[in-house]
Amino acid sequence: KALYQEAGKQKFLLGMHESLYTSLTVRQDASIDMWTKGFSGLYDHVKEANLSRDIEQMGGMLRYFENKAVLGVIQHANLNMMGKNRYDDMLITNNLQTIKDDVHAAFPIQEARRYIKFAVAAYGDNGIISANLDLNQAIDLRGGSLTKTRISEYTGIPIDDIEVIAVDYGDGPNELSHFVAVDHAHKKIILAIRGTHTHKLCNFPGYTKEFLGGEAHVGIAMMAENLWKSVGYCVIRLLHENPWYELIVTGHSLGGGVTCLVNMLLHKDERMRGHQFRCFAYGSPPVYSPLSFVHSSVTTTCITFVNQHDSVPFTSGDSVRHQMAMINVVEHLDLDLMQRARLILGLDSPNAQVVKQIHTMEREPWRVLPDVPRGIPRGLGCPSMATIWIVSSENEGNDDMFEYVLVDPQKVASAALYVHKNNFNDHLPARYEFALNHIKSE
Repeated sequence: KALYQEAGKQKFLLGMHESLYTSLTVRQDASIDMWTKGFSGLYDHVKEANLSRDIEQMGGMLRYFENKAVLGVIQHANLNMMGKNRYDDMLITNNLQTIKDDVHAAFPIQEARRYIKFAVAAYGDNGIISANLDLNQAIDLRGGSLTKTRISEYTGIPIDDIEVIAVDYGDGPNELSHFVAVDHAHKKIILAIRGTHTHKLCNFPGYTKEFLGGEAHVGIAMMAENLWKSVGYCVIRLLHENPWYELIVTGHSLGGGVTCLVNMLLHKDERMRGHQFRCFAYGSPPVYSPLSFVHSSVTTTCITFVNQHDSVPFTSGDSVRHQMAMINVVEHLDLDLMQRARLILGLDSPNAQVVKQIHTMEREPWRVLPDVPRGIPRGLGCPSMATIWIVSSENEGNDDMFEYVLVDPQKVASAALYVHKNNFNDHLPARYEFALNHIKSE
């Protein structure tokens, strides 16, 4: 199983490289412009946030990764010393039972299991092949592009009911890949949005723009607006043709961030009046601020998910600056190379004073970040009813069994980044599907 899981991950990464290659060869002018703007935005953000200065001061990127690994050891030691889970400070405390009942009624886990499959299928051929390797130990050797066939097989939707498909490379440089399907068995119209397994660089810059009364991540907001402008007419037509059907919007990673913002756009679109809809966002990065500006009628139609140690839901321009401040503290610890290596390998434990210092910085990030660059708001988060955080089941003696807790999206928005060896693996769409399929009870 471990070998198949690793093979699935490598196939997913291979798909990212293929997407990059295709974007550069098939759509050269648009791709070059997109890459130029993406890296230019990233460079400007790194420069204005003083991240480049911090990296240079610690001796470059190799030193950065070494310090980041040590920081992870210190953060883990801090949790052990306090006897706490990472999510404990983010749990919903006010009206917990009411919110829990509302979440279970509006977003039952069995539906979350179903719609993650559509989010996975939105990655196209390579995404589906990698997920089948990971989850089912199934090897698909069929050649050529069989995207529509594979989406049908993976989701159970007949080919003729897949209305729109743009999950490979047919979309424009400013529009995220997606597909639309009609699920007659469950009376749903499903808009599935592809994630970061694509050539889009819109999630590189950390700036924001005005969006529906607040501020949203500039690249993700642009993708959400362009996507709904492009596919909205089709969705509205299908809803009129099937008047008792509900619209489901689902996406993973970047697609999850777009899902959150599309949910907000749906509430403002007069054409959606009288139509029901819900949105499932898996592993979404932070996209909007302030969350307090979002009316409860908007958040009640959206739910977000975090899988174990996935770092993407906590990664914003501000949280990266916060983590860099903690890494700089680690850089100036009186530790030689051997001592750092022993910490990283788990042979030694960090002293209590260092652990306490990092803990204080985690709980009071704004004291170490007084100078917030313009356009990088504090508290960028995901506007949803709640966040379902999937965690390993305790005392089961089985790594393949999970449970979940409900955490407050506003508390997630202010949480520090946590370094863990599975930050990337737990973000993979197949790992979300696996965890949801192995939740032991609701």
